Amino acid sequence: MYLFDVLIFSEYRAKGITNLIFSYLKNFMKDNKKLNCYTIVDNTNFKSKNMVIKNGFLKIGYFITIKFKDKRKIIVDTWR
Repeated sequence: MYLFDVLIFSEYRAKGITNLIFSYLKNFMKDNKKLNCYTIVDNTNFKSKNMVIKNGFLKIGYFITIKFKDKRKIIVDTWR
């Protein structure tokens, strides 16, 4: 599973909704014998980084997006 976006309207933030979503996803993955779920968080988005770590995600790498001649390239590097 690749988790792409979790967007919460500002008036509903800090109410535990994201934790409920992650709890549901973890149970769904466990019940369906899925082992891996990945997400990408911008390195400067400290609230999101803390939220995914709090919900059991481990940092396995980073990615860099480079804009070159009006085209974006993504360079991926991972470590364990």
